[in-house]
Amino acid sequence: MDDERQDLRATADELIQGADELRQIEEAKLEVPPQTSRFRRLTGRAERLVARMLRLARAQRELSEKVAEATAPSDKVPRESSGLS
Repeated sequence: MDDERQDLRATADELIQGADELRQIEEAKLEVPPQTSRFRRLTGRAERLVARMLRLARAQRELSEKVAEATAPSDKVPRESSGLS
């Protein structure tokens, strides 16, 4: 369980870093004419970064679901302790 929580933290850190990088790319694009090859390169970088961030976000959701399932209280009462033997 601790491994999953560490993985969630690492994924969150990567997403934050990606968001910072995306902001920098978008700010750079504001300074470049859209018809230039530099603008197109920056757009390509942004697209690849966002695709990576989407994969990370999906992995984070799946991992959080796994953690939730592992920590959810069981609805089943053990037969011995139910008093209904």
